[in-house]
Amino acid sequence: MRKTAVFAVLCFFVCSAAAAEDNIRTYRFKFYTAAEGKMVTGPVRPNFGYRIMSTFPLHVKEFTFPAPYIDHNHPRIKKTAEEEILTRIVEWRQKNAYHIVNAVYDYIANNIDDREVIPEVKDNLHKVYYSGVRVLREKRGNNLEKCRAAVALLRYFTIPARMVGYKDR
Repeated sequence: MRKTAVFAVLCFFVCSAAAAEDNIRTYRFKFYTAAEGKMVTGPVRPNFGYRIMSTFPLHVKEFTFPAPYIDHNHPRIKKTAEEEILTRIVEWRQKNAYHIVNAVYDYIANNIDDREVIPEVKDNLHKVYYSGVRVLREKRGNNLEKCRAAVALLRYFTIPARMVGYKDR
């Protein structure tokens, strides 16, 4: 929805100098300007998200499948999702992706402790970090490992999720 705001004002400038007791000059002036602009507001974000697999386009469906180190079919993911996350959401909101995403974020932020990674020499750098299942089991992980756990939980709930790296982050 676009809103247009138009500002039109005349320009008039008046100066007057007055001498003060402390040799300070004061000026009185009025300033008017003419401006025209548009105010654009973004679309209103709904507070409901659908989790129906058949409605997702193919390039989005791929982010609901299992991946290495992000296995959402593991029993530990299922137990955490159903016993610790869904129980925090009111029953009539449990089908709403918006509330599930907030609950997953709150769970990860409040229940998973920080862990410092000790650099190791491995043939595969991914093996240095914990998987999402191990993070949920041990209740600790670094940012990458917490992201793996969050993505696994979201994919369990049929919410497309992926991790993206930018400039080694």
